[in-house]
Amino acid sequence: MIWLLPVTWDDSADLLRWRNDPVTCANSRSNKPVSQEDHEAWMTACMAGSHPKGEVWVADVDGTSVGVIRVNLECEVSITVAPEHRGKGYSKQMLKQVCEKMKHGDLYAEIRTANAASRYIFELAGFKLIDECDEFRYYQRGPV
Repeated sequence: MIWLLPVTWDDSADLLRWRNDPVTCANSRSNKPVSQEDHEAWMTACMAGSHPKGEVWVADVDGTSVGVIRVNLECEVSITVAPEHRGKGYSKQMLKQVCEKMKHGDLYAEIRTANAASRYIFELAGFKLIDECDEFRYYQRGPV
């Protein structure tokens, strides 16, 4: 069973490592590594009571952190799975749980066209393609 837990400072090093993994960088909106300073600023915002960066959860399986999923203030979903845990179906489970948590509103995703695995997971979760341009596809999932 996978559990989505609110992100804490204890997760910071893992999140930065996962974000700067070459595969994650290649599939991110900005494909450049994130600096420690920028990551700390982002974490500080995530930890703020008002959640100015949206909601961020760490996925836990049997006490091991396996990934992170975020829904920003514009209701855009992004997922990162730890490199050593990819291919185990965790992103599908993470997305399903977030869709259940956020079932009363629209959710969006911006996915690189080359990222077939992410496109597949979002389409399985009911996200519909709404636009394409350059290197990205844009998806939306309405309330259920």
